[in-house]
Amino acid sequence: MRFAWILAIVAVTTGAGAAENPAPGVNVVFRDGLEFASEDGSFKSRVGGLMIVHYRDVSGLPESSRRAMDSFFLRQARLEISGTMRQNCEFRVQTDFSTGSGGTILDGYLGWTRFAECSIRMGQFKEPFSSEETDSIRVSDFADRSDLNRLTPQRDIGVMLHGGVCRGFAEYEAGIFNGQGRGVADGNDEKEAVVRITLKPFKGLRAAVAGTLGQVDRGSIDGLDMSSKMLQAKFLDAATGGVNGRRDRLGLELAYSRGPGSLRGEWVRRTDRVDAEGFSSRAVESSAWYAAATWLLTGEEKSPGKRVVPSRSCDPAAGDWGALELACRAGELAMDGTVFSLGIADPSSNANRMLAVAAGFNWYPESNLRVTSDLVFERYNSPVAFSSSVKEDRASGVLVRIQADF
Repeated sequence: MRFAWILAIVAVTTGAGAAENPAPGVNVVFRDGLEFASEDGSFKSRVGGLMIVHYRDVSGLPESSRRAMDSFFLRQARLEISGTMRQNCEFRVQTDFSTGSGGTILDGYLGWTRFAECSIRMGQFKEPFSSEETDSIRVSDFADRSDLNRLTPQRDIGVMLHGGVCRGFAEYEAGIFNGQGRGVADGNDEKEAVVRITLKPFKGLRAAVAGTLGQVDRGSIDGLDMSSKMLQAKFLDAATGGVNGRRDRLGLELAYSRGPGSLRGEWVRRTDRVDAEGFSSRAVESSAWYAAATWLLTGEEKSPGKRVVPSRSCDPAAGDWGALELACRAGELAMDGTVFSLGIADPSSNANRMLAVAAGFNWYPESNLRVTSDLVFERYNSPVAFSSSVKEDRASGVLVRIQADF
């Protein structure tokens, strides 16, 4: 009875307060996602999603545990909610239900953005390294990222300061992360430090330098395995030793766009320390680069990291097909010869360098729909044993991507 009286008093008090200070209304609109905003601007939120379906077909390689099978698969199946509270507090939660993920949280963070020159973010999000990784996969120019992505950090748990100065001419990001990847508690007391400086001297040009410094304690030697990103072919199988000690990275980025065309490239070097019988803390260096170019045949303006918006939506009856784009990319992924001289991998059945070339076509019927088809060619610097009787030094394939996002 006493509890019922308390509820009644709270209800009356709340109602009286609401009458004196009515809550602001909420506006709802569908514009690149479902957006909610209070009339006074104190709260804004967006609900969005992303679905990417892939088909991969590999030619020139036998069925093997060292390469992906020809298959349809869900590359992404994501739901997300993001927004601001009291104008200065940001939040984001993103989940993924793609093939093999079993359902997982990708992003989950809070941030304070009161000052453009110095904001803070804490939680799980992407480390600020490699624009190809930090740009959303939904705006990637190809069906998948380049092989350079094998050497970059991904999402992790940590805290980051970021901001811009000189009216956006320069931006900085500096963070401390566990260094273990997403959804994983830290396995040691050391942390991974990450810094990136980005310059935007004029519209269309973006240049950046980034670095990481962290510690791996008794990590699996599988961390030195190398597989191609698009065809998923493992050309280097590290089998002896363990990763143990300092890990550092250095990265350079450059992107330029003008009108319907764009150019983009990155270079990354990663150094690991390896222990095995007979030696300890030996440095093993990996490196990668790529260069890419795109051209919108239908004349829309291209901007790296942003969605292509067709000047005319697809309407075959009117002779309109949306936006059409050509793309090409070349790149290399390599590990130095130490991996063989130290006995970490067998040189008779592995390669330590791969060159990959991709030629693609993108069709954007609408700004939220996309179809991509890429031809991929790979060349290894020595024959790779994909089975006990078959060695190959090259492979090719097709990767098709159908995407819808909002």
